[in-house]
Amino acid sequence: MMMQILTRYIPTAIGLVLTQEAMAHPDHQQALQQHSFLSGFLHPFTGADHIVLAIGLGMLCLYTLFNQYRQPAFALTSLRWLVGGCAFIVSLGVGFFLALSGALQQWQISDTTIEQGILASVIVVSVTLVMQSIGLQRAHASIWMWINQTMLAVGLGLAGFHGAAHALEMPSTVNSLYFNMGMDVGMFVLYTCGAMFTVLCMQYSEKWSLWRFLPSFLAGLGLLTVIAL
Repeated sequence: MMMQILTRYIPTAIGLVLTQEAMAHPDHQQALQQHSFLSGFLHPFTGADHIVLAIGLGMLCLYTLFNQYRQPAFALTSLRWLVGGCAFIVSLGVGFFLALSGALQQWQISDTTIEQGILASVIVVSVTLVMQSIGLQRAHASIWMWINQTMLAVGLGLAGFHGAAHALEMPSTVNSLYFNMGMDVGMFVLYTCGAMFTVLCMQYSEKWSLWRFLPSFLAGLGLLTVIAL
């Protein structure tokens, strides 16, 4: 099934991108690429749902690693959190190119379904952060570690709906390839911020009580986003 997707739909999306780039006038192509990349980079910062997902996944990944290493700084320097970041970008890219190629329409996946997938991703991340912030995961650590890892995997999978939404919301005046590249960089920056925030929460929560409320604040923002949508 996955091979059919890769061989049938992804080449179609790549063909659309290459055709678009070939039609661009040489004098304006560089300006178009820069504009497209910048538009894609800024797009994740304009939506609360994208911010909650990216930062939340970064936090959940570090929490999962912390449960294994018990040292926040080592959890960050181990670079294993980059694996989660790469999976995040792949999920976004697959969703983007499937929407761009028209595969989702052929599978009768409507815009409403995409919105529901986005809402589900925000709910998963927000609920897991709430459980983390109120200390539910301190009891039965092995069980909560499994739940945390499962929620993280589900969130990474649902990120594909955000990629699809990015393709549908993409302005018609931009180059889709560079827009997607900028979007991926923007989302990864937010993901990295989530990982950094988590280290600060763990190391300085006793000195600066404000850091303790950061996961709860992000989770609250996510739940408000769900209500608003």
